Amino acid sequence: MKRTLSILIALLLCLSVFAGCEKINADTALPPFDPPTSEGVTSVSVSSLPEGYNYSFTGETAKKVVDYFSEVQLTSKYDDNPNEMTGMTLVVSITYQDGRTETLYEFSPFIRKDGGSWYKIVQNDATHFHTLLNELNNEYNEIPNDPQSATSITSHGYVLYVSEDGFVAHINAYGNVFVKNKGSDAIDVFDTVIIEYYEANLFRESGSFDIAGEIEQYSYMLEAISVRVADPSKGDPVFG
Repeated sequence: MKRTLSILIALLLCLSVFAGCEKINADTALPPFDPPTSEGVTSVSVSSLPEGYNYSFTGETAKKVVDYFSEVQLTSKYDDNPNEMTGMTLVVSITYQDGRTETLYEFSPFIRKDGGSWYKIVQNDATHFHTLLNELNNEYNEIPNDPQSATSITSHGYVLYVSEDGFVAHINAYGNVFVKNKGSDAIDVFDTVIIEYYEANLFRESGSFDIAGEIEQYSYMLEAISVRVADPSKGDPVFG
């Protein structure tokens, strides 16, 4: 009887030890989140999975994106399993002056580094990351107040696609560019167009369009000041 009782006590102690170890690991499995530094950042690009959003920032605006991950409060203790959840993930690629890159994933309300574990946002008054990106994108693409830096540029393009909001034109310096232009009903495919714009209003944003059943890509978006169809009688070049 004593032998049986001793075995039962030993088993209970063993189970208690394992249970205790499991609890300790659950509480201390992950160290505090180590955010990326904005020091030495040259550019930040953000894309979405599934595709639909693309942002690209440099300078101080890029640093503001990186600083978000230092300002938001995160925890490794949560009951949810983000790996079993569905939704849009934002992929943040950070490039530094020394050529080093770092990638993070934002799957609201979770954040992780490439190859790392998920942390959950617990700061209730934190700005939603997607909201921050939209605000920074609007700020980044505003026309500068300095008249010298706001000098307009004129480029010629060959129209490949037309929609209600604008058209895609091939511009030699940039490739395929989506030109936002509400007056695009006067523009037709195969037209050569003369586009006036501010450099600050040309930014990287990729997308796709259909040409005779073939899906093509554009890499830039541009908000034009003015657009007109080229007129050979005025000495304008005509492509195609």
